[in-house]
Amino acid sequence: KALTNPEVSDWYSGKYKIFNECSIIFPDKQGKLQQKRPDRVMISEDSVKIVDFKFGKPSPKYKAQIRFYSKLLLDMGYAKVESFLWYVDEEFVEKVDF
Repeated sequence: KALTNPEVSDWYSGKYKIFNECSIIFPDKQGKLQQKRPDRVMISEDSVKIVDFKFGKPSPKYKAQIRFYSKLLLDMGYAKVESFLWYVDEEFVEKVDF
């Protein structure tokens, strides 16, 4: 049922190169390497979409988390990054701007 959402069905259309739970490695402020793992990163010719799956109620900490993922991808040189929180049980997709 969750895949009937038109926005979500596009994510599974086959037009994206998919990275599921792949690590993004970056230096923290002290220079120590850290890693973050977005649930799903989808790359097309002109954009990158990040989706984090959530199975509870919306929370501000989730927005901060995905905004950080977006910043990492922008820092990697991707020009157009879109971020989404998918509350699967709630059947709700939230686009998160940064």
